[in-house]
Amino acid sequence: MNDIERRLTALERRLDLYPAHPAPAAATASQILNLVCTYFGVSRGDLLGPCRSAELVWPRHCSIYLLRIHQKLTYKHIAKIFRRDLGAVHHSVRSVENRVATDRLRAAQLQHLIESLKLE
Repeated sequence: MNDIERRLTALERRLDLYPAHPAPAAATASQILNLVCTYFGVSRGDLLGPCRSAELVWPRHCSIYLLRIHQKLTYKHIAKIFRRDLGAVHHSVRSVENRVATDRLRAAQLQHLIESLKLE
């Protein structure tokens, strides 16, 4: 083994001492729900419950959207979490997409939630 090969081997050994930093784990469904509840000031029970009051609809739609887009959960799985039918889940995702295209406040709220998820 010549001098260059020895140095290269020594360098490789040193690099093995410093493992690559793992990528941050994606937020779990539970973390997403907690984030939305905290941000909008609603309880998890209300978020997942049957009530269709205006102060709960947007947070619920955001939760469903984030679970679908950020977490990549299936519509069926999301429907099970929220105890709703598939049509309601599809409607929530479409509703968020349409709302953020026309409402700056809603777009900013959703963007803040997405950025918060990236920090976790």
